Amino acid sequence: MRMVTLMRLWGFIRGASVIIISTITALWLLQGIPVVAGMGGFTHVDDVHDSAYGMPTRPRFVGVRGMSIQVFPIFGLVK
Repeated sequence: MRMVTLMRLWGFIRGASVIIISTITALWLLQGIPVVAGMGGFTHVDDVHDSAYGMPTRPRFVGVRGMSIQVFPIFGLVK
């Protein structure tokens, strides 16, 4: 019984670690890629809002016939 439980636990840890490490790597890469011209090279982004990670959170102004509203495409990524 203990051996089966330990084998299942080990399988879960191996599977979860791949997902966790992949997610951390993807976020690190996105934060290091500048998307604003003149903001430096890879991993030299001064503000996270100027990276590929923070760019989707920038507010967009959507206007129709002289009226405009501010739209936030993705919430909760960058504070």
